[in-house]
Amino acid sequence: MEKYIDTADPNVYGPEKMGDLLGNVKHIYGPKEVQYDRNELIALCVVRDGRVYIQSFMEHYLAMGFKHIVLLDNNSIDDTIEIAKPYENITVLQTTLPFKNYKFLMKQFLIRRFGEHRWSLCADIDELFDFPFSDILTLGEFVEYLNANTFTAVVAYMLDMFSDGRLDEMANADEDLKNIYRYYDITGIQNLNFEEFCPHNKITNPRIANYRGGIRDTLFNTYDRLTKTPLIFCDGKIKPMWYSSHKVKSALIADISVVLYHYKFADDFIKFVKRVVREENYYKNSEKYKQYLEVLEENPKLSIMRETARELTSVNDLIENRFLAISEKFVDWIQKKHSGIRPTPKGL
Repeated sequence: MEKYIDTADPNVYGPEKMGDLLGNVKHIYGPKEVQYDRNELIALCVVRDGRVYIQSFMEHYLAMGFKHIVLLDNNSIDDTIEIAKPYENITVLQTTLPFKNYKFLMKQFLIRRFGEHRWSLCADIDELFDFPFSDILTLGEFVEYLNANTFTAVVAYMLDMFSDGRLDEMANADEDLKNIYRYYDITGIQNLNFEEFCPHNKITNPRIANYRGGIRDTLFNTYDRLTKTPLIFCDGKIKPMWYSSHKVKSALIADISVVLYHYKFADDFIKFVKRVVREENYYKNSEKYKQYLEVLEENPKLSIMRETARELTSVNDLIENRFLAISEKFVDWIQKKHSGIRPTPKGL
């Protein structure tokens, strides 16, 4: 663990907190060192009690071609780790420190510990990653494009996925998340300026935006932040999780954006919200979750489904409806890479 270099602002986090974290991280299972090259990618995740998500998470990322998955378990009391262990290419670490006080540093630690001078994706357990034209490009080819243009960060948008049933009917649904939660709704999303949200970076495509709002805002009036920079090449200059788990500093931002399918409404969402409110572990003492709970208590049979919802058939749907940004350079590169195949999306 000694190779970690703190990139957090010491006035915000303090070196003593990093020392506390380094002294509290315990190796549980899997390789302590992960070897992978510049055109490969690993997934990093801080998780607590992720039983509902862990199988879908592991199978999605391994099937997509991720080289390795590293889980930092934050004192789970369910069988998250036992479910994960049988999968190949996994490392499990554990810390008992409170997420509320160490959440940024936990993620920074994973990035620097396993992703130095390479690409890594820091995803939450309820997020499944995808990228434009993944039906044509392999994950390695996608990363190769990022390297060819010396990008060091990729903007991702969280897309809330939901079922066509009521929230109170979804508890203990053990099927594949992607099969149950197939719908999304982007009508309430606001398209704001990315540079104002995340300054001190170089933007290569003006279509890269900062999204806020969406279906959670429509239902719960929470004005959620949907923009992250979780895909990072740790080059020694970039500062991940800069004052926020959503921001980065000193990065060359890629000219394309990617999606994190977000399964917040899976399983017993109401029970989860009550726990988060009780523990006050999230931003501003779980302020938004208190708003969720207020609405849910007034309408315990709430359904997310609206007339404006759409069923997801492919990640490329999100290019057609301009949720994701791509560039002419990216399309040209696909054509060159794949012998004349040239995607012609309406969203370019």
